[in-house]
Amino acid sequence: MDRAALTALWERRWPGTEPVRRGADVHLATTEERDRLKERHADWLSRHPGGW
Repeated sequence: MDRAALTALWERRWPGTEPVRRGADVHLATTEERDRLKERHADWLSRHPGGW
């Protein structure tokens, strides 16, 4: 099921609401791996100064 279909399904089930976007925990072996992942996916991170 693609994103548009999921959005339509959500809207039919809970009209006028939006799904809560949640993150995921990632456990890496080293801080270097963490830093590379953070750089690679910087567009996924919050732009809020507090990280919210």
